[in-house]
Amino acid sequence: MNNSKGVDEISLINCLTRNMDVTPDGIALTDKNKSLSWMELYQLVNGLVNKYEHMVSHQVVLHLSQSIDDVALLFLSDALNWQVVLVPSYYGREDALEVATSCQAQHAISIRSGKETITTLASDVSNRSNTQSPSVCLMTSGTTGKPKLAKHTWQSLGGNIKQSDRFRGEKWLLGYPIAHFAGMQVFLQSVINAGQLIIPSDITPDSGRKLVLEAGVNYLNATPTYLRQILAGTKLDDWVDTGIKHITLGGEIADQLTLDLINQYIPQARVSHIYASTELGALIRVDDKKEGFPKHLLNEETLKIVDETLFVRRPKNAMQCYLNSDKGVSDWVNTRDLVRLEDERVKFVGRCDDVINVGGFKVNPVVVENKLRQLPFIRDVVITAKKSSLAGNLIKVIASLEPGFEARDARVEISLFAKSKLPYFMVPKLFEFVDEVPMTYTNKLKRG
Repeated sequence: MNNSKGVDEISLINCLTRNMDVTPDGIALTDKNKSLSWMELYQLVNGLVNKYEHMVSHQVVLHLSQSIDDVALLFLSDALNWQVVLVPSYYGREDALEVATSCQAQHAISIRSGKETITTLASDVSNRSNTQSPSVCLMTSGTTGKPKLAKHTWQSLGGNIKQSDRFRGEKWLLGYPIAHFAGMQVFLQSVINAGQLIIPSDITPDSGRKLVLEAGVNYLNATPTYLRQILAGTKLDDWVDTGIKHITLGGEIADQLTLDLINQYIPQARVSHIYASTELGALIRVDDKKEGFPKHLLNEETLKIVDETLFVRRPKNAMQCYLNSDKGVSDWVNTRDLVRLEDERVKFVGRCDDVINVGGFKVNPVVVENKLRQLPFIRDVVITAKKSSLAGNLIKVIASLEPGFEARDARVEISLFAKSKLPYFMVPKLFEFVDEVPMTYTNKLKRG
């Protein structure tokens, strides 16, 4: 039977044991150095459990990079009932240790080039309970300030994931840092469904493109920016024989141009876009290849709009609280995402924190970006602001161009197009042309 169902109770160790029993020789993990079957992964984790069995119920920081050995530590954390804090690899070692100290962790573990390093920060564990359940703390994006640590359980992280036999053995590309909420979703999808997790050595678009085209990836989860960069420079024929079945977009607004671009290059693939956050988990899923979401979801029970801003009611799979704080998620949460109603759809137009003040007028960068992407010579674009003593800010374009198109011509064409399509205060005044638009460590457009 192929009926999908939600997972009632999630334990990584139970999933590992089940997958080892059902498909022992099936490939569980692949990175740049090796592949492991479920049996081999079980043996690796069992060895780690024997090595760290004296650390049951400890609070541990895992400084995770993108490798099989790092993924094995996640299974270890569940087996030993750890209260685990995940720190992504783009944090330096000293930064990771600072996080460990600030959250009063007892140990910090990292693996680099196959070498395991454990730093013990607190040996006195007399006040720690051995009966507490495993927890997983993920760093928030820090968009509105210093990143916080959102405390989840494996159940809250994976409670929305569907389990089905049809996913067994399928290949999932890890297109996000595994220490982030989105990366954790891909990891749990593959584990719960006995799939194969493809772990690139880095999450650059070049690495992703190579793996998608050559490794037979079936399920691709990424930001819209990452997808546009993967498709850039390829031909339609390159995608004819790919094994991609489903693409899931998240982390950014999925605009219609990007959705149409995916449909043009990979028409056989189902496409979804997810609205989610580290604190609240996955909130909205849209499968109709249209931007925004249907208006009927605004039922005043789970979603509502207040002053053009989306508010959501706390879902059951939200975080428990912030680490070392009693503050959880309030009943209604201001997402700070700006939306508008248009043609029976609710469409995202940007974030409150990204709005640029130009001479007293409010400019949403996303609106300008989506408009400029209509120009055929623009590969991708990001809108930023430059301080001005007269206007407050000037709109600046940072764009990558299709090969052969000259920057001087692009500047003229963009100006003319913007003046004909946008209000005068949204028209860019400054231009910078680059090989690739700036992106964050999580493959989102970098506006700051």
